[in-house]
Amino acid sequence: YVTKPFDESELLAKVRVALRMKNVEEVDDVKHRLLDVLQHSNRTPLAQIMANADLLASKGDMLSDEQRRRQAESISESAGRLSDWLTAAEQLMSFKLGQVEFEAVRADVVALTRGMIESESLGCAKRSVHVELESADPLTAEFDVEFLELLVSSLIREAVGHSPNGARVKVQINEYPEGQVCLAVFREGEPIDA
Repeated sequence: YVTKPFDESELLAKVRVALRMKNVEEVDDVKHRLLDVLQHSNRTPLAQIMANADLLASKGDMLSDEQRRRQAESISESAGRLSDWLTAAEQLMSFKLGQVEFEAVRADVVALTRGMIESESLGCAKRSVHVELESADPLTAEFDVEFLELLVSSLIREAVGHSPNGARVKVQINEYPEGQVCLAVFREGEPIDA
């Protein structure tokens, strides 16, 4: 509420305070949502790490070399998922706090996405999930490569991880007017919580 006549500098100061308060509220909301997701999303990787580590510690000498290798791989894979999730959460918080500076370059979105699909191929093979890319080729746009790699690999990993064995995951890239690109990931199975 501002009475007339008003001082321009006072009005600008009040607007800045209101924007800061709104930003703090948004950041707090994101923190609470991240903590909720953290509790839910990380139970499985942590449980796998702890179970495999306990098994190795208590019965490691009774396991074959192959069994110990599989246990160690499972620990490594679960720790990697946990690390990736925490990196993504950290990026999101930095983004919400306005601490991220994007470095946009012109690059091929399709080639980058194809590379992300290939880098996730081991996880796909373990679950017999087939990831297909549907797009015109090539398709260039301006974007921050590091941020898009993090985003696309997270989307693909989540889609593969929440798909039933033998399912198909489709990554679709469409170009819109004025150089805008829409990247969507579709999968089979139950929907993922927003």
